[in-house]
Amino acid sequence: MEKVICPNHLPGPGKPSPMSWQLAPELIKAALTAQGCSLLHHWKRRPHHLYVRFQYAPLIYQADLFYLQRWASAEWGVSPSQIIFPRKGWPCTEKALRNGSLLSQVVRDAVVRLLSHECIDQEQLANQRLADRLNQRRRQVKRQKRQEDIHLSREIVLAT
Repeated sequence: MEKVICPNHLPGPGKPSPMSWQLAPELIKAALTAQGCSLLHHWKRRPHHLYVRFQYAPLIYQADLFYLQRWASAEWGVSPSQIIFPRKGWPCTEKALRNGSLLSQVVRDAVVRLLSHECIDQEQLANQRLADRLNQRRRQVKRQKRQEDIHLSREIVLAT
């Protein structure tokens, strides 16, 4: 495989920017690792945490270079390096395109699982908050009833 050379500087605004592997959600990393991907460490610069239109992290899959791409929090994909950073004399093979489609589907499935986990977590949190409010209201009602009973008992004692 041809040696991969990292760009000497960061691309300008609106252009692709390197993404730290740590920014990728665990479900996506686990899905790609299970598929046989390994991260290619080929730069040593500070990771970008700010929103950009397109971020990427380089992966090796079946001896070819691919890029994990992120456009937004729920928009991820994988493309062959020849598509992302085309160079003269570096054609994209049919195999690389198929593998890119396969890995993109793996990532999309992981994002769906990730979002469904987040929705379930948010629903459980909302249900817990509702249960807490109901329990708090019940305690208030019991406390109020006790105070009314005590007040009524005092009135009966004073009346006799």
